[in-house]
Amino acid sequence: MIVEFIGASGSGKTSLARKVAHALEETDDAVMASDLVLRRLHLEEVTGPTARNMVADLNAVVEMLRLKAEQRTFLAYALRMLNRHRPRSFLTLNYVRSVVRRIGMDGIARRRGNHMVVLADEGIVLVAYLLFVYGNTGLHEDDLAEFAEIAPLPDRVVHVKAPLESLVDRTLARPDPPRELRARDRETVTRFLGSAADMFAGLVTTPQLRDRVLEVENLGDAAEQQALAVKIADSIRTLRQPAGIASPRAMADSHKEV
Repeated sequence: MIVEFIGASGSGKTSLARKVAHALEETDDAVMASDLVLRRLHLEEVTGPTARNMVADLNAVVEMLRLKAEQRTFLAYALRMLNRHRPRSFLTLNYVRSVVRRIGMDGIARRRGNHMVVLADEGIVLVAYLLFVYGNTGLHEDDLAEFAEIAPLPDRVVHVKAPLESLVDRTLARPDPPRELRARDRETVTRFLGSAADMFAGLVTTPQLRDRVLEVENLGDAAEQQALAVKIADSIRTLRQPAGIASPRAMADSHKEV
């Protein structure tokens, strides 16, 4: 089962996803998508973000050789959209690399996802951020519907929201803000994040996505975030397990107790 966390920069996707993974550990085999790539290559000791991204990039190149038809179609679509938006050339290369990396990670998650919960904070749906928020031509009327139709969607989407002012404050306070928002004034950051929030609000209402979405409000309080993580974990368990049937992890634990 693949669960993707989406939302504007500063919404707390990654920290919340990791808390959900921890909350699921007692009953399910749950892992972050980025950790799954490292686990597969026996490189769990790699912790630096730059090194982790390099491993994911190299892995994605290999994954390109085994893509399924829907993933190849989505890659062609994303490249076409990036060409239409035409951001600066250096950023375009970064966007292409990011799209390829996410498709590669999605490929691994789909092969392993039947037996575990894979939590993605940089997944397929988040590619919409690159295509529609940071591009130069803006969002066209039918873009979101087309994206949702073509994208290989996860089983569940957690849409993490927060008040716009909080998004801006958190993004400006980050030591590693998105490249597009570095050294930007507050007004520009507010405009970008407002556009991102509006884009995701529209995307999750498309027919392909709306029945997969759990919307949550992350106000930043640590205790509230932990309670939110438990709520999301419970929702995932309910979707994953038929009534009255224990998860594989829980069944294994019960055998150990006997």
